[in-house]
Amino acid sequence: MVKKQIIISGLISKNIIISFFSFLTIFSLIIFGNHFFLVLKESLNINFLGFEIFNVVLFKYLRDLNFVIVLCFSLAVIYSLNRMYKSSEILCIRNGGLSDIQIFKLISHIVFLLFSALLLSTLFIIPEINRNITLITDKAKTRPDFIIIREAVFQNFENKDLTFYTSEITDTSEENQKFNDAFFI
Repeated sequence: MVKKQIIISGLISKNIIISFFSFLTIFSLIIFGNHFFLVLKESLNINFLGFEIFNVVLFKYLRDLNFVIVLCFSLAVIYSLNRMYKSSEILCIRNGGLSDIQIFKLISHIVFLLFSALLLSTLFIIPEINRNITLITDKAKTRPDFIIIREAVFQNFENKDLTFYTSEITDTSEENQKFNDAFFI
């Protein structure tokens, strides 16, 4: 009886894990893309540098990963068991002597591991991620508007009282920038 339960547990776990990673990939792409566009929109008001945009997007995705994992795991369990019911695999398992409660006990080790990982993540990792997002955002907010000068673009500074234009920037290091055909309005 124990060997049969191990085989059945492996089959159900394999189906759930494959479905879980499929859902996780799809939802991760959606969430990551959404965060990317939201941070790009936010960067119009906050002077994020290029690497800061990627860091903020990554941190926001990692912050939301617990929710995504719970959603994907729930969908994976529902999808896998539904597929097994439709193909009569669950019927065969139940005729083999296992009840619905025993079937759910077979996948309880996955649920326990997932719950433990999410609990530790929520208690220790998520607060650190939120702190990093706040640090990057605060650092970018304190940065003056004129740090990011673009060529061939009219830029407004100091509450739109000052307009700057340059046709070309020859040296793009942060400390030294050389402007050609620059003027203020």
